[in-house]
Amino acid sequence: MGRDGAMQELRLRAALAAALLLAACGDNGAKTTVSPSEDTAAEDTNVEDTTDTTIEDTADTALEETADTAIEDITDTTVEDTTDTTVEDTTDTTVDDTTVDTTVDTTPPPFPDCPSYSAAARAGLVTNPDIVEASGLAASRRNANVLWLHNDKGDTSRVFAISTTGASLATFVLAGAEASDWEDIAVGPGPIAGVSYLYVGDIGDNSANSDTIEVYRVAEPAVVASSAEVTLSGVDRLEFRYPGGQGDNAETLLVDPTTGDIYVVTKSDTGEARVYRASPPFVPLRTTMTLVTTLQFGAAPLLGAPSATGGDISPDGALIAIRSYDTAYAWRRPAGTTVAEALATPPCSLPVRAEAQGEAFGFFSDGTGYFTVSEGTNEQLSRYVAR
Repeated sequence: MGRDGAMQELRLRAALAAALLLAACGDNGAKTTVSPSEDTAAEDTNVEDTTDTTIEDTADTALEETADTAIEDITDTTVEDTTDTTVEDTTDTTVDDTTVDTTVDTTPPPFPDCPSYSAAARAGLVTNPDIVEASGLAASRRNANVLWLHNDKGDTSRVFAISTTGASLATFVLAGAEASDWEDIAVGPGPIAGVSYLYVGDIGDNSANSDTIEVYRVAEPAVVASSAEVTLSGVDRLEFRYPGGQGDNAETLLVDPTTGDIYVVTKSDTGEARVYRASPPFVPLRTTMTLVTTLQFGAAPLLGAPSATGGDISPDGALIAIRSYDTAYAWRRPAGTTVAEALATPPCSLPVRAEAQGEAFGFFSDGTGYFTVSEGTNEQLSRYVAR
């Protein structure tokens, strides 16, 4: 190579080196020029500040506060309060009260079984010689171990007190009363609360000519053994009329111990027994009775003699008894039912001793049994005890 060629090559190398140096310097210049602008403005202000301040603050403050406040408050207040108040109160009040009331109101009382009594036992003999046709019998409520009896048609207006063994105690005359055909006697409540009254029924009328009957009422006297007759004052004459203006014959008088109602049960050879009711205070003087039911004696279920001859209602009102000459029946009466409703139920047969002419029937004063006696003199007083 010549000198000129060598110089040219050196120039070229120098130009190349300068170009390389310039290129290298250009890269460093770019960094120097760009760095302040991009690092300070973009990174510090735009990117870092915007991200840190806008995004982080917004996210932290807005989202966190919104989430904490909105979500937590709504959840705690709405859900918890509604559940505790609405559900618990409704369940406790509605379900408990409804269940208890329904159970109590819909439980029906049981219908009582037929009562059971012993066969007739001899209590004693009716020794008073003036008692010749015992037609009615009732146990005293005022005097312990005392029974009331009276004669059938043909005697004066008197009643006899005897012991529960048949011994004679005393005789009482009802002032102002008449005795046309006395057939039955009962003890029951009256116009003065707490006082027991005697009711004597002048209700017999074999020819059924009269449409009216009389019942005599007087406060039950204390019984003191005496051979002399004692006159009772303050006797009420209660007059009743059969409905329809027709007469009838009856031998059974009942007084309801719970209401004071008077019932008359008629007697006929056909066995038809009409049951009439009169309710206190028995005003005006003459009261028209009401027909409440009709029974048929002498046919099933009331087999035996067809004529109803006497009866009684137990002191608690739970049994209604009606007898004929050779049979007796009781009807069960649950609390809250009427006599007529009870008489519509199946009867219970009661034991009765064979008596010559049995007409009298009366429950014990405590309701634990009953007595019967026949017409006649020196007749046996029979007792029947519940078992």
